Amino acid sequence: MIDPISQTILKKIENRVKAKSRKGIIVYRRQCPKCRRLQVKETLLKQGCYACDWKPERGLKNENK
Repeated sequence: MIDPISQTILKKIENRVKAKSRKGIIVYRRQCPKCRRLQVKETLLKQGCYACDWKPERGLKNENK
């Protein structure tokens, strides 16, 4: 049996690991500005949105984020 302090520490570690994995997804994916669906960032900026047919004006070259 684990004491309450150890349980709290383990829970915080678990939450930080989950948060790190979410950050990786956010960098890799991006929301469409029109329909807000998550898509692969590079594909969205090159080809546009597959769901709502939004097209980028400037493309990947001018993307600074």
